[in-house]
Amino acid sequence: MVIYVSSPYKAVLNAVNDSAEAKSLIIGYAIEGAQIIKEMGYTPLSPVLNFEGVYEEESEREVILKAGLELLKVCDGILIVNTPYSDTSAGMVLELESAKRLNLALYETLLDEKGGINGIKEL
Repeated sequence: MVIYVSSPYKAVLNAVNDSAEAKSLIIGYAIEGAQIIKEMGYTPLSPVLNFEGVYEEESEREVILKAGLELLKVCDGILIVNTPYSDTSAGMVLELESAKRLNLALYETLLDEKGGINGIKEL
């Protein structure tokens, strides 16, 4: 099974003033989600990791979102990587809505009291 990794990008950029710190968080969340999928025995597909350095976020945002949704269509499920920024991520909301319409398997990470990933559950 191929599982799409839905993690925040623009929401982190908007919330974190230091761009280097924001990029580190963005990549870290995507890698963490991909590792969880790998540990489940599935193949992870992360648009954040696939598109990093390929598209320009500011000028190609809509193209990136559309390309991510095209990738989602070939997946068997989606993992929502919950972070302190996920609630304000419009892209993650769009990805989840699309996954539901496609009847994909739905998973999400669980957070501990410090905001770290503390497990996974099926939705």
